[in-house]
Amino acid sequence: MKEEESLLSTQTQSGQLLHYWGNTPEQEYYSLQGIKASKSFYTSPRGLKLFTRQWLPLLSPPRGLIFMVHGYGNDISWTFQATPIFLAQQGFACFALDLEGHGQSHGLRAFVPDVHLLVQDCLAFFTLVKQQETQFLNVPCFLYGESMGGAICLLIHFAEPEAFQDQTLFTFPETRATTDGRKIADVLVEQNIVPGIKVDEGLVPLAGSNNESWCQGLDGLASRSAAYYQQGARFAK
Repeated sequence: MKEEESLLSTQTQSGQLLHYWGNTPEQEYYSLQGIKASKSFYTSPRGLKLFTRQWLPLLSPPRGLIFMVHGYGNDISWTFQATPIFLAQQGFACFALDLEGHGQSHGLRAFVPDVHLLVQDCLAFFTLVKQQETQFLNVPCFLYGESMGGAICLLIHFAEPEAFQDQTLFTFPETRATTDGRKIADVLVEQNIVPGIKVDEGLVPLAGSNNESWCQGLDGLASRSAAYYQQGARFAK
């Protein structure tokens, strides 16, 4: 709490927000959202110190466990939290870690020496989570990945195909094909994976603001969503 208060004082003076939702302290915000949440550090089998978070529903046992992986250059402490907070409100227990070199985890910033090492880090952490609480036994388990995290989830799924009942990931563009001509989305569905897509079209300057940007993508969203569905996407973010 003292660390958060100190950071709040520093960022308030610079005009920066402490969290994507504003400057409300984390635990107070989580309580207002009707969930429980905590953060800690986990040491992977290869000795790497990784920052982790969990977002839990108030009900027990949860409807399912969702293991989440962020994208390249991102972390689990800013807008990424919006999704697990929503899922926890729906009764799902969510878990995630900052990948090596990202967020508060150790490693050279944004450097991924070997993606298979990241897969093993995630798999070891997710396995530990499933084993640490009796309430998690026999609860459905899912993988969720964004961008590069979707690729990592795919590799986790191939490494431990029986460990997760389903898998959700963002993959773009859906029109990419395999070497034998099949759509990537069709291949994912065959592996019991639900493909989705991120529908925004990037940031543009916000007129009249102090160097702020906003996300565009509402124009033509209905027609683009119909096209994404035809290409195989079954959810959007």
